[in-house]
Amino acid sequence: MRAVAEDPVVADARNRMPVVTVAFFLNARAYIHENRRVLDSPKVDMLVGMRRRGLRVVLCVPTVNGPPAGAAWPLPNELEVFALPFYGGYLNLIRRSPVLLLRALPGLVRASRDWDVMGGMAPGGFGLVMVAVGLVKRRKVFMYARGDIAASLPHELADEGPLTSRFIQLAFRPLELATRLLAARGVPIFSTGHELAQRFPGPNAIALENYARPDVVGSGPVSTVTDRLDRVLYVGRISREKGVDVLVNALGLLRGTGLNLRLVIAGDGPDRDLVDRLAAHLELTDAITFMGHVSEPETLRTVILACGIFVMPSLSEGVPMALLEAMALGRTVVASNVGGIPTVISDGIDGLLVPPSDPAALAMAIQRLVDDANLAANLSSHAQIRSQKLTPQAQADLILENLGVTYSSSAA
Repeated sequence: MRAVAEDPVVADARNRMPVVTVAFFLNARAYIHENRRVLDSPKVDMLVGMRRRGLRVVLCVPTVNGPPAGAAWPLPNELEVFALPFYGGYLNLIRRSPVLLLRALPGLVRASRDWDVMGGMAPGGFGLVMVAVGLVKRRKVFMYARGDIAASLPHELADEGPLTSRFIQLAFRPLELATRLLAARGVPIFSTGHELAQRFPGPNAIALENYARPDVVGSGPVSTVTDRLDRVLYVGRISREKGVDVLVNALGLLRGTGLNLRLVIAGDGPDRDLVDRLAAHLELTDAITFMGHVSEPETLRTVILACGIFVMPSLSEGVPMALLEAMALGRTVVASNVGGIPTVISDGIDGLLVPPSDPAALAMAIQRLVDDANLAANLSSHAQIRSQKLTPQAQADLILENLGVTYSSSAA
């Protein structure tokens, strides 16, 4: 079919349109180290998708000079940075939030003169301040909820002590309430997964599906699973809400039936020692490999491809990127039937779903795949097809369309 040339008058008018600027607060921290900026979060692909539609994108993020405290990812050159006051962990943020917000406010107000759209991660102090400034300035505003922070806080704060943990959870409640009130009043909010969207209902609430990171998935073809079904992989934080102990118990049940599997754990966290002790108690130390946190995309891709079965045993979850990356790379997936996971996996079609906190059910699902290579191959094939629709560009476009932001679909 011959392409229809664009009307020169229309093309000229489009090229003369002012560039729309989107400013967004990301719940991450930036470090300036060795003449480059890095982030302690890889989750900027959606913003890069907006930039590739011809928009100017300003990332508002706490920034400090010095080496990152942990894993870090290079900040894409496509994104500009507006530096906010730096903070440490949750406790430091809660203690210093009034001072930090007051320090940030004058700069945000001045800079917002050049911003057309203002958004932020919610619930969260900085994100809600971005939205508040935008409302006062009569800009387009939006909130972006990636995960159920309220559900994960008790697990993440387990090592802080009961009084400190309770203090932080209580301090977080007004932020969640403010997010709900803004959503109810019509401020657009985009939530990852339908379950999370139900926490923040409103006339302009949209449920998003997450995406696999392009730098992990790569661009080349990947075959579906036909072997390596004796190698099981978990990628993520080792903490109570992630259910890694459930997976280790399931592995123990399978060994009791004579099935010896290898488990690779790519991640780290506060429950690492607990999982170590559990593995020793079940005499599984020889069957489990701890890789620690894997931040390099190529390395993570290699780790995922080396295993045939990917397990996400979470007790609470949004729509985790690691799960989608495993699907995109043709792994056979077993996951808990919680949070946003059922929105991307149909049981028996794209993967297998099991009840959370049920080692026996998880063991049975893994056993099914080991015993039936054809089932594993069919599930992984459908998972790949499903994942092709879940891209950061598709998410960026959906947000822009719902905000009424005009962009060029042909922009590189």
